[in-house]
Amino acid sequence: MAPTRMTLGSLGLILALAVLLLGCGVKSAPLPATQVAPPPPVDLAARAVENGVEVSFTVPTADSSDKQVVEARLHYAYLPKEGDPDCPPCPPRLRHYYELNLAKKMGRLEGGRFIYLDTKVPMDNQAVYQVNLVDARGRAGVVSGLARALRVGLPAVPQGLVAELGDRQVDLSWKPVDTLENGQPTSDKIGYIMYRKEGGLPPRALNERPMSQTGLLDRSVAPGQTYAYQVAAARIIGSYLVVGRPSPWIEASARSLQPPSPPTGLVGASLADGIYLRFTPSPQQDIAGYNIMRATAKEGPWTQINPVLNRDNTFVDKDVKVGATYYYRVVAVNDGGLTSQPSEVIEVRQQP
Repeated sequence: MAPTRMTLGSLGLILALAVLLLGCGVKSAPLPATQVAPPPPVDLAARAVENGVEVSFTVPTADSSDKQVVEARLHYAYLPKEGDPDCPPCPPRLRHYYELNLAKKMGRLEGGRFIYLDTKVPMDNQAVYQVNLVDARGRAGVVSGLARALRVGLPAVPQGLVAELGDRQVDLSWKPVDTLENGQPTSDKIGYIMYRKEGGLPPRALNERPMSQTGLLDRSVAPGQTYAYQVAAARIIGSYLVVGRPSPWIEASARSLQPPSPPTGLVGASLADGIYLRFTPSPQQDIAGYNIMRATAKEGPWTQINPVLNRDNTFVDKDVKVGATYYYRVVAVNDGGLTSQPSEVIEVRQQP
């Protein structure tokens, strides 16, 4: 009988273990911290500004509150222009970092980008940065790639920016810059970056790399559209680009020096309150309106019957007599005041 008791006891132990496992659930291996911590920013950037170096990166969005990024650890090193004195070509070693609490306004958020002004960078030094993010549960992600900036005196603000309007183009020019903001002369190579904004969109640079000339011909404009321009000077020091403060904005409205196309498809109908006219508008974007011309003979003379520029493609001529025949044609006018050739002529009789 002893073997039977041992077998039953073993069976009971097995059942107890099974119940325990079912009650707790089978746990899978925990995810590594690097798979649940915030990912590193891929767009870390740094640039010299008037009071230091501005560092910026995009803060990732989170699908739950515990994954929300609450802190950024900004690793930094301040080195001479030439690099690490012990090993200039070696990658910099960032031994220190600033703890930036995103909720305590230690920087600012603009359109999802966190921007921090580092005022501790010594003048004539390069600042090197990496960043890793920490979420609400204290999980720290891996560090990002490097971003560098050279803090030196900014070039002076370009003066005398003017815009001359041409045929579907804007010709921009300004005075050359050869000093810093503090008035000291500079022997560095100076380039220029032109910015443009339009229609409520954010400003964008028209040239990817600084240009050496003090002028730019913008042919990527649409007639009738108003644009705003500003230009900034940049010091080119080795591989570093130090961009100064831009000039004030100036506005320019693009125009066409070519007359517009005439309207087409002019038709008319006699109605109780007058003669109704309709036509297909001219295709150009800079059309300011239309003038409606009338005559009592096909060869003219022609008289403009709209007191102000007609902005629609319809018009009702109420100054007509029953039984009389009238001739009509339409002329387009663009924003520059140029007029098109007249449309085709139509004949309409005002019916009783």
